[in-house]
Amino acid sequence: NNVKDEILPTKSNVSKIKGKRNAVYTSASNLVDIKYNENAGRYAEASAEIPCGEILLCEKAYCAVLLNENVKTHCFQCFKRIIAGEPCPTCSCVKFCSDKCKTTALTSHHHYECPVLETLWSSGISVTCLMSLRIISQNSI
Repeated sequence: NNVKDEILPTKSNVSKIKGKRNAVYTSASNLVDIKYNENAGRYAEASAEIPCGEILLCEKAYCAVLLNENVKTHCFQCFKRIIAGEPCPTCSCVKFCSDKCKTTALTSHHHYECPVLETLWSSGISVTCLMSLRIISQNSI
């Protein structure tokens, strides 16, 4: 078993878990233990009675993309529902809820995605492929 667990810092803006957090997996509640065995691999096991509706794990997504069917109704950057929005200055594909979202998108991923986005959507590209592109385009190489 070469699986090593490390303590990761909790991000203060992602806190919907009531009560104490797991000592090792700080994005998880202490109501679950993360275990590992050769047959099952890594899995979560309740360490106490868990009330219905209890949030057990909460962390910010590493990557997210807006699906084509939502581009007219949601901000391309933060995914908030919008009625009218700030259009992209170079394409007619997407809208943003604010100048902040527009600037964030244009200075990270949308600068690369903008010229090819319409073609990608019309090709029927999978969400997995779109997320792969986003991971590459939002991080410097």
